[in-house]
Amino acid sequence: MKNKILKYSEFFGYKKTNEANDTAETYIKGKLMELKKEIDKLFDEESIEDTDAETVSVKKAKQKSKEKKSLSLSQQGVKLESSEISVYSQTDDSLTVKYSDEDGVYNLYISINIKDGMPKDPNGDFSTDDITKLFVKFKKYGVDEIDLIGQTTHNINIEKEDGEFKVSLNKKPETPVQPAQGQNQQQAQPKEEEEVEKMTLLEFLEYLKSDFDDRYGENKGLGIETE
Repeated sequence: MKNKILKYSEFFGYKKTNEANDTAETYIKGKLMELKKEIDKLFDEESIEDTDAETVSVKKAKQKSKEKKSLSLSQQGVKLESSEISVYSQTDDSLTVKYSDEDGVYNLYISINIKDGMPKDPNGDFSTDDITKLFVKFKKYGVDEIDLIGQTTHNINIEKEDGEFKVSLNKKPETPVQPAQGQNQQQAQPKEEEEVEKMTLLEFLEYLKSDFDDRYGENKGLGIETE
């Protein structure tokens, strides 16, 4: 199979608003490139402002995010191994980010289904900002990069607020239990909608690690303490 080479103009200066020759593939590719750029920045040591190499808590990370200051995972001992976009699939193009620390190697796979890159209204405006549904697979390997410790999967929503990506988990609503005949019918009413917690990309990476540790056992992970 021949490698599909992305043009320079496709990586930089991508126009988000739909044009006559735009396709679902171009919208998805643009979204993945935006995500790649923002995730790569988390590892960029040169973008650090007033941060040191000491462990950073999620609470402090949130405060730094509000102040619009970048935090480098590299300063916390996390190394970016690779970050690549794949546009070979007919249904799910993806971004794969590989990074590591002293505790192991992590593989973050983010994919977008072709149907989510299609405008509902072919005559209406559509951009990469309208692509909000993503599938995430998170794997952890041992430091030898051979032994797979485990993996988790998540369906997420992502949107921009004040120019910053915010992530929320796409949880299926609970189906209300139907009461038996003669029971109080009020028991069948669905629960009130819970407020969805939104995370920055940095917080989402920490959530993935924390959720993984809950399922497979506590590890040092990204070096970001939780409070």
